[in-house]
Amino acid sequence: SPYLGNYYIKDITQLQIRELIKKLDKQGYKFETKNKVRLLLTDMFNKAMIDDFIRKNPARGIILKRNEEKDIRVLSTDEQKTFFDCCKGTFYDNLFTVAVSTGMRIGEVLALTIDDLDFDEEYGTINVNKTLTKTKSGKIIVGKVTKTKKGKRNLHLDKVSKEVTLKAIKEMRPNSRNLLFYRKDGRIYYPSQVNSAFKRIC
Repeated sequence: SPYLGNYYIKDITQLQIRELIKKLDKQGYKFETKNKVRLLLTDMFNKAMIDDFIRKNPARGIILKRNEEKDIRVLSTDEQKTFFDCCKGTFYDNLFTVAVSTGMRIGEVLALTIDDLDFDEEYGTINVNKTLTKTKSGKIIVGKVTKTKKGKRNLHLDKVSKEVTLKAIKEMRPNSRNLLFYRKDGRIYYPSQVNSAFKRIC
């Protein structure tokens, strides 16, 4: 039965909402689900305030902490080979190969420009100095900085990563931004699109 469904909206307290979130946590729900419940309740009580059903929003001020650690599983050598075999012939072949061979985040790879590449040294370097970011309006843009301060770095390429990077340059779609990976319609790729492609290939 609904945890708060047996109460009048004016009688629901912040303590009860916190208890609901604790209950969800014990039932194994992740941060995203618990936060969605918090946001829905906040919106519901805001509307109730507008209609003068309540004077105060009991869900306001509740902060959730993302304390769970995500399990990261590294693909085995055989799985990597199978994955890249499935990528061959698709646009994502070069993108995923560069990401895996350099260890860069998807947002960093999608923000990579020709100017970030330097092949003066034996195998060359990649200057990681920016990533894709989301504006307040929800628009995805190429940011001016990396996700964290430590994210700004120079990656020294080896023979394999240099080869795949040069291949990506050779096959890149010309664009005014000089982005290494660019959509046919003249827009930047969204990380969500790349993640969806990754799941389809897997």
